[in-house]
This record gives sequence, structure tokens and C-alpha cells, in this order.
Amino acid sequence: MNETMNQTMNENVSQKSSPAVFLRDCLIITKPFLSFAVLFTVAGGFVLGSIGKIDFVLLLHTLFGSGIAAVGSSALNMWIERDEDAKMKRTGNRPIPSGRMSAQGVAYFGWVASFVGFLYLGVLVNWVAAGVTFGCWFVYLAVYTPAKRTSGHSTVLGAISGALPPLIGWVAARGQFTLMGLYLFGILFFWQLPHFLAIGWIYKDQYKEAGMKILPVIDPTGRSTATQVLINSLLLFWLGLYPYAFGFCGELYFVVVFTAGALFMVAALAFAKKRTLGTARFLYKTSIVYIMLLFGTMMYERTMMQLG
Repeated sequence: MNETMNQTMNENVSQKSSPAVFLRDCLIITKPFLSFAVLFTVAGGFVLGSIGKIDFVLLLHTLFGSGIAAVGSSALNMWIERDEDAKMKRTGNRPIPSGRMSAQGVAYFGWVASFVGFLYLGVLVNWVAAGVTFGCWFVYLAVYTPAKRTSGHSTVLGAISGALPPLIGWVAARGQFTLMGLYLFGILFFWQLPHFLAIGWIYKDQYKEAGMKILPVIDPTGRSTATQVLINSLLLFWLGLYPYAFGFCGELYFVVVFTAGALFMVAALAFAKKRTLGTARFLYKTSIVYIMLLFGTMMYERTMMQLG
């Protein structure tokens, strides 16, 4: 028995010290999908906000600085929520709760990366973009993350931080706030609520066990959750068409976003009618398709307009 225990301990140490595992964990603490989503919408805001030809050098500086800040905030989020992550099946194998990385090391990386990202944006882009990035970072870590333990309104707070990336891109290109930049913020804000409520509904039992008081946890019947999904999906449907209405995008954008928005509404109605794991997953997947099509088509059309 002692021999078996020693063999298991040696295997665990070997896995923990494996270069491949370490590199994988370095990727995990950056939340690559979330960081990609941030950069994708930052790029969308920059392209839409560009006057004349797109300054691709400035765009790269914007993406690098905001990307470094994004991975820093992701690491700090994992550090803050390490105890909650350990209680949930979907997050229990993350680097900190699994013991493969130290909490202090992840926190140190997060603080340094965040500071470098802010400074890089301020010096090489502009301080307005750096300020919006800091605001996004602050709301995400200091407001939204702790609110998940205490308030059903935490999703709204999270939507605020998650809606700021396209505004970062906009002010990076323009150097100032304008009405269309705020419309981009609104699109992401109303998109995030049904998107994250779908995730919350799928994993509500795990969130409950971890002590998270998000809306799907404190709303066992799902009526309030469904109402929020419907209202915000409807507002998103109309707001998503504004770039076309104001002449920033053309007919292709209108057709694609109108169709994607209609599909999103179908998914929202299906969830409101039957709040099951199946309809929640359909809503979640549809939300991903919608936002990728909206910003992808927006960037394509704006690029073609400016190159033409």
C-alpha cells in the first residue's frame, strides 16, 4: 500500500512539474476564449471608429495593450475566486485549486500584466483608451467578481465591464467618446445579459454549491431569468441595427445582423417557454454566433469601405 501511495505521489509531482502541463496552465489562467472575445470586440470598435484609412499599426498596439490587461485581469479573477473554483466541477481542475500553480504566483502575474497593459496603452495609444481599459478591469475585479457572492444583480455589473472592450477600440481610434461608441457599448451590454444568464442557468447547481448568488441561483422557477433574457434580447435586436441606420455599415451588415438577431430572439423565446438545459445551451450557442457575425461583418464591411 505504501508503495502504491508513493507511486501516486511521484506521478502527481511529475505531472505538476511537466513543462507541457505548466505551459497549458499558463494558457488556462489567461482565459483564452474570454481574452479572444475581448480582443475581437476591441478590434471591431477600432475599425468602426477609424476615420479614413485604418491605422493598422495603432490597431496592433491597441490589441497588444488591451490583450495584456485582459490576461492580467483573468489571472487575478482566478486568484480571487480560487476557493469558489475549488467547489465547482467545471472549474475545480484549474491551476490554483488543483495545486499545480501557487495562488501568489498567479496573483503576481496578474498584477504585473495589468499594469503593463495600462501603461502600454497610455504611452503608445492614448490615455483615454488606457482609462477605459482600467475602468473595465476595475468593474470586473472590484465590483462584479465580489458581487457574485452577494447579489442577484451581479450579472448586470458584469455586463458593464464586458461591454467596455469595443469602446476601448473606439476611443483608441478616435481619442474621444462619441455617440456611436456608446452604441457599441450598448450592443455588448444587452448581448451579455442573455449570454451570461444562459451560462448561469446551465451551471446553476454548481454556482449554488459554490455560494454564488447569481440570478439563476436565487430564481429557482426561472421566471425572472426568462424575463431578463427576453427584454434584453429584444433591445439587442434593435440596437444591433443602429450601425446600419447611421450609415456606418451597409446592406450586408443589415441582412446578416437582422437574421442573426431573429435567430437570437427564437432562442430567447424557446428558453422563456421551457427553461431546460437544452434551451439554455441553444441560447448560449446562438449568442456566440450572433456576436461573432455582428462584429465580423462590421469589420469586413468597414474595411472594404475604407479600402475601396
